[in-house]
Formats: sequence, C-alpha cells, structure tokens
Amino acid sequence: MILTTVTDEVFNDDLKKSVEIATQEGITHFEIRRIEGRRFPLIEEDDLKKLKIFKDEYALTYTAVSPGTFKVPLRSKEFNYHRGELMDKTMAMAEELDVNKIIIFSVKRDPSDQAGDLQQVIEELGNVARRAEKNGFTVMIENEPGFWADTSENCLKILKAINMKKLRLNWDPGNLFKTGEHDYKPGYERLKSFIANVHLKDAKLVEGENLYVPLGEGEINYQQQIADLRADGYKGCLTVETHCHPLPDTFIQSVAYLKKLLG
Repeated sequence: MILTTVTDEVFNDDLKKSVEIATQEGITHFEIRRIEGRRFPLIEEDDLKKLKIFKDEYALTYTAVSPGTFKVPLRSKEFNYHRGELMDKTMAMAEELDVNKIIIFSVKRDPSDQAGDLQQVIEELGNVARRAEKNGFTVMIENEPGFWADTSENCLKILKAINMKKLRLNWDPGNLFKTGEHDYKPGYERLKSFIANVHLKDAKLVEGENLYVPLGEGEINYQQQIADLRADGYKGCLTVETHCHPLPDTFIQSVAYLKKLLG
C-alpha cells in the first residue's frame, strides 16, 4: 500500500510547503485537488508549471485528480458544464501530468429530486465514465453524505447498475461515518471488490455532531480497516485526508499514526 496525501491537506494554499513537509515525512505520492486555493483543473498556468517542476524536483507521483465533478444537483445550471467542459478540461490537464485516475462525485442531492432520478444519475455517471475510459482513464466515485452514492448500499446499487471495469470506488470510511454507518466493516465487505483508492480521515460524534480529528483520535477502527485492506490484497493508495486543523500539525500526527499501523 502506498502512503499518499492530497495537495491541500498538508497546507491549504501553499503547494511548495505541502510538498516539502510531505516528502520530509516520506510521502512522495499526491492526489491533486486544490493548488494555491484553486481547484483542479481551474488553476493558473503558473500552478500547472509548479506541478510539473515539483514532480521532477522532488520525484513525485501524481496518483489521481479530483475536480469536484458533479458536486452540483441534477437540475442545477452547472450540471451540463460539469459533465461536459469540466470533464474535458480535467482529462486534458490530467493527461498532461501523466495521471490516469479521476475522482468524481455521484451528483449532489437536492429538495427538487424526484423518485425516478436515480436512473438518470446512473446514466449520467455511466456516460462520463465511458467517455473517460475511451480516453484511457479510470473514474472513481467517492462515497459522500448528501450525494446519491452516500451509504454503502446506495454505492453498491450505483456501481452494480453501471457495471464497468473502469468505474471504481474511492472508499472513504470518514465520509461513511458521517452517513451514520459508524462501523465501516459491513459497508467495506459490500464494496471491497470495487475499491481502487482509499481516503483516510478520522471522525467522532461530539454532542451529536460529526467532528473530523487526526487519525487515531476518532471512532473509526482504522487498525482493523488497514488490516482488512492488507488481508484482502489491496495495494493501492492510502491517502491521508486530514480534514482538520491546525495544518500541518494534524497531517504530521496522522501520518505518524498511519506509519505505526503499517509497521
């Protein structure tokens, strides 16, 4: 398994500092999301140059890009842009950086949703995945509360309905926790055959509210989750996605905990 992090989970808006600290911690694999406060691929030309320069200077590997595709409702004005121009820009820039994996979302839920919308969501996700596949990409849907692929059952329903080898799951136990599935295990067993990327952030309930905390300080049994991934032969990325402050302290703390689990 490969220790990985996200470009804006070490420092929010300083790529050079993020790279310096991550590499000091032994991490040279990065998932590209935000660069200097701007989300990929809507970054400045200078930001793209930095990604290329740092890749060579620090011997980095970029594992995936996360453009936030479909973080909008089905009937929003932005929906056509997300499935069209945004995906086109994402694929073009990802190819320029030698990245062949794209994380997308499963369309944001909205009060205007109707009973039959799931089928359209499945069709839209499938269309995007097939277009990406033709261009050499694997698409990974991230499970997240507030989206159509939120619970493990809903993720399974969507993935099985589309049934594509190049459409996989970006597995996030922290997001699953937020849906109310506090024990990752049943959902993991349902979905493990689809997992192509793993996000790691810890969480706990505080006065009924979900709070993200450094790895090892929350209620998710990551010791068992890592053991399960290892036992099931997972060899992909373990992506530290701290989601809590102050950075970079929480990042460094989370990495140290993860290294202990990995032995």
